[in-house]
Amino acid sequence: MEKQDRSVGAAKSPLSCRQCRRLKRRCDRQHPRCHLCQQKQLACEYPHQRKQRVVRAGKGSHRESLSFASSSGRSRISDSNSNSNSNSATTSPQSYDTDNAPGKPLPSGPTSDNPHRRLTELNKLNLVTARFLDADNVILDQLDADNTDVTITKHVTDLVGSVDDILNIVRAFWASVHLWMPIISRKQFRQHLLSRLVTRKAQLFLLVLAMKLLSSPAKTAKSMLYRTAKQLQFDVELAGGHCVTSLQAATLIAVYELGHGIYPAAIVSVAHCARVGTLLGVDQALTNDQLSQGIPWVELEERRRLWWAILMLDRQANPVTRFMNLSYSKQSLVTLDPDPESYLPVDDDDYDNGTAGPDDSVPLRVSSQVHLGRFARFVHAVPLISQAIRRSDEDRQSSAQLRRTILSLIHLGETESVEDRILFCTLNAVCYLAVFALDSPPRRSTGQQVGIDDVASHETVAAIEHAIRIMTLEASKHVRPNLSPFVLHMMYRALKVSWRLKHLALPGVDRADASRKVELLKHGLECFQDRWLVASTYLLLAERQEILSLV
Repeated sequence: MEKQDRSVGAAKSPLSCRQCRRLKRRCDRQHPRCHLCQQKQLACEYPHQRKQRVVRAGKGSHRESLSFASSSGRSRISDSNSNSNSNSATTSPQSYDTDNAPGKPLPSGPTSDNPHRRLTELNKLNLVTARFLDADNVILDQLDADNTDVTITKHVTDLVGSVDDILNIVRAFWASVHLWMPIISRKQFRQHLLSRLVTRKAQLFLLVLAMKLLSSPAKTAKSMLYRTAKQLQFDVELAGGHCVTSLQAATLIAVYELGHGIYPAAIVSVAHCARVGTLLGVDQALTNDQLSQGIPWVELEERRRLWWAILMLDRQANPVTRFMNLSYSKQSLVTLDPDPESYLPVDDDDYDNGTAGPDDSVPLRVSSQVHLGRFARFVHAVPLISQAIRRSDEDRQSSAQLRRTILSLIHLGETESVEDRILFCTLNAVCYLAVFALDSPPRRSTGQQVGIDDVASHETVAAIEHAIRIMTLEASKHVRPNLSPFVLHMMYRALKVSWRLKHLALPGVDRADASRKVELLKHGLECFQDRWLVASTYLLLAERQEILSLV
């Protein structure tokens, strides 16, 4: 018996290990580790079985035949020898090894002592789940996002189209959304398009659908294209196919939901993006530490831009920045504020051309002292918006310094973006939203006098003037498709303040001028509702206020 056990321990595997097969080298097939893997200190793992083949048994043959059930994809073994021993039993797919070929016998001995047969029982292990429960290096090596098992339907394939169709979708995205949300590298996308069609087809199709969704006009918010993109996003994530590409797509879908007023899905989607970004380590891209981990700088910059976008969306989705209602003032953010040493995105043109490098990155603490790119100046407002959300219930004297800082950022953006009015409008919009958050109406006891300063500060009046200027000067037809939805949120807040000034009999208020501003802002929202459907919702809310004021 001892002799038999020793022969089992010394037996070779019938197959080469995975490392040797991948590197195309000769494997000595020793257990538990082959000589080459042991020499190079690599994880040595032997496959359980070769690809199963159909063995055609001849007439009257006493060999076992292997049959496959095509409908279920499962195989079963049947013994065609009617005179076989009564102790023989049908072998299950988990215990049958098709590599038991002549000349390569499996090690003998009890099944419980046979590592090959025992490992076959691990086929039921879900590696994606195991990664989060108790992962080791072997499990992490076996996981591969490139081979995500996702069924791509014909409907998805038709929406994506051919390679030429993909390129047309991408061009439309570059010319519109990419101007104010440049989170996808043009160079990276071009270089890896064909390879992703093979290795990450599901994630690529999801990103293309999200780009098409966000850059195309929508007649209805919950369109078939939107539903298809959300379903594919769910399928990719259910299969464990999380990667930077799928997170980029999820972020664009969240922007679509914000722009077309799909709530509360927009808030949930932003929080979901933040959680997945943390899972993938994208939140660590604000430093240069990942460069030492072998991540190319271009990919690091792409991750950095993605996380800055998620930070901004988290603050724009917060109710305090959208509603003048202090019942929302205790709403917390999903993401943490960046620290002063966090790096901002590099210049957008250099990023798209692939000419920027690590030395071009600027930390947040010196951002006011140097010239920044458009997107960097835009996300520069993230910590200021965070402070405005947290301090929305403070009196104006306490928040005076914060207001001055916000106005300084607006002036800085104006001097840097004279030629690019689209990005300037977006920057001003998010900054003035922070001002509106600080100007949330204070709680007052019944009968207490309300003054003009309680309705609109000097910064709020400037925000209203800017909103009107956007509508009258920047809202030409060829610019409308390129404006971000953040502009509409700011316009509605300006409309709401103007409406209050119009209906409150306050000394020093020109009610006729306030009425004119209300009509101009409503007309501006009407102009943009063919691009962002949330404008229609804002118009209905304004109409509701008018009706309730007459009751």
